[in-house]
Amino acid sequence: MHQHTMHQHTMHQPSGRPAAHRSSQQAPGAFADRVHQTIEARLADEAFGVHALAAAVSLSRVQLHRRVRQACGVSPGALIRERRLDRAARLLRAGQANVTEVVYAVGWNNLSHFAKLFRRHYGMLPSAYARQ
Repeated sequence: MHQHTMHQHTMHQPSGRPAAHRSSQQAPGAFADRVHQTIEARLADEAFGVHALAAAVSLSRVQLHRRVRQACGVSPGALIRERRLDRAARLLRAGQANVTEVVYAVGWNNLSHFAKLFRRHYGMLPSAYARQ
């Protein structure tokens, strides 16, 4: 009987791992760290979303959704939104920028939409949060 190995059927990248399996073999904690770092680096980019995150971590949108939900417990879109809100809260607490500046600094371009999401997440408007 002729045995086939994975090596015979996949192209290898310089890392020595099969290209199709490189991301899936990454440890869950390392994957979550990579996703968080990627999001943090691109928060100010209002065009940054799930598609861009998937491309940045070399996964399809479906694979990204599955892996992020498994590693972080939320969807990729929710994770990006939470990270933006967290950074906004830190900036508001620091008092170095007004609400409008913070909105743009974390990648939103709609102040009222941001205020609605911020209030839902923190239980108060961004301006009230900044005054605390």
